[in-house]
Amino acid sequence: MPGRNQEKGTRVKPGANQLVKVHSMAALLDGGDFVGNFQVSDHYYPFTYSPIKAEIAGNRLVLLGKMTLVGTFRHLHSQPGVRAVLASTQGGLGAPPAVYSRLAPAASIAASGNPGDTRPAPSSSADQPPPPATDNTGTSAFCGVMYFHLEGLPMMMGVPADLSHTQLNVRLFPTDDLGRKFHSVYSRLVAALFERNWKEAADLVEDLNQLIKEGAQASVSTPTDWPLMEMGPPDAAPGR
Repeated sequence: MPGRNQEKGTRVKPGANQLVKVHSMAALLDGGDFVGNFQVSDHYYPFTYSPIKAEIAGNRLVLLGKMTLVGTFRHLHSQPGVRAVLASTQGGLGAPPAVYSRLAPAASIAASGNPGDTRPAPSSSADQPPPPATDNTGTSAFCGVMYFHLEGLPMMMGVPADLSHTQLNVRLFPTDDLGRKFHSVYSRLVAALFERNWKEAADLVEDLNQLIKEGAQASVSTPTDWPLMEMGPPDAAPGR
């Protein structure tokens, strides 16, 4: 069974001459970074994608960052200038993240019980029954997985496989305070882009860039000693 943050890859067939293609990589949000690994021919290759800037281009969220990867023989490889273009998302289940905003007072409590959430609670009537308790809809909806198309990765990056045109599947299940802030901003930004609320989206990109700076200052992780954590690829991930 693949470990957490592991993407099950294609095994190399004996005698095969073609380079194995890595179609997707699975990662978890760790602070502000996307940390995971993928498998090629019985070997796991840990990686970290570290965003350094966020922007909206073509009505999509685009991240610019650095990919760091532990390749064959544990050699460290780094590729700056890698773009991650948000292609699609998947909703999350459970309690939504507490709303984080540089402009929202930390002590404000909304009807949903989330700090900083000032949106009104959803109303219901006989003509419009409330959504099922098992679904996160309306103000309780949030982003659980983000699917990015990576641009700027070389074909080979210390790995015996083709990494070009790879999809990055990021599951948002943070366990640290900084990661929870990122989760909140990413979820609201995805909603704003979906609703074509460009003013709110621009404000949230500013929040996101501020968090990226905060994460860069607080980062103390090293890519050479990552544990293999238990996570398989998200279900129903869209293909390229």
